[in-house]
Amino acid sequence: MNEWRRFTNGWPGDEMARRFAGTTDREAFYASGKQAAQEIDSALAASGRDLASFTSVLDFGCGCGRILMWLGPLSKTVPLHGVEIDEEAACWAQHHIPYATISPIESEPPIDYVDDFFDLVYSENFFNDADEKAQHLWLTELQRVTRPGGMLVLGQHRSGLSLTAHLQRALLGDRDLVVLDRIANERRDESIAS
Repeated sequence: MNEWRRFTNGWPGDEMARRFAGTTDREAFYASGKQAAQEIDSALAASGRDLASFTSVLDFGCGCGRILMWLGPLSKTVPLHGVEIDEEAACWAQHHIPYATISPIESEPPIDYVDDFFDLVYSENFFNDADEKAQHLWLTELQRVTRPGGMLVLGQHRSGLSLTAHLQRALLGDRDLVVLDRIANERRDESIAS
């Protein structure tokens, strides 16, 4: 129990935990970050890759580092980065997850990375909270900082997410995109519980 303590040296507080995980229960908060990290790894495995096969990883919309804190062992071989528009959360993560480079960002692009810097970008929640214009702006920016042949893994938690196939192809070019469809998983879990 409490295996998360190996990777972080603090608790972001009830208010921040509620904002980023919907709970103030510490075990549930950390378990949700671990589960998200495992889902990303599983999605990559389905595409024939694993986290250790990348050379530079970005957690886009990292919040207070709920997922990054589970990637500590990976940081020994792969540089980890996170960006977040919530400055308080980004600052907390900067101070409590020392093996990742975490920066606050503005609400619109650009981010402070050169073109083709990352070969893996993942984002668990960001695009669920963004309107279509913001999605377009940020997908264009992620395309800029992701190497050709790189991968983007985006979480989908609500219906109506407007990441259409046309928009994906137009913006991402030869970058691979994996959408983690938690809507279908939630419906499946509800039907099993019934």
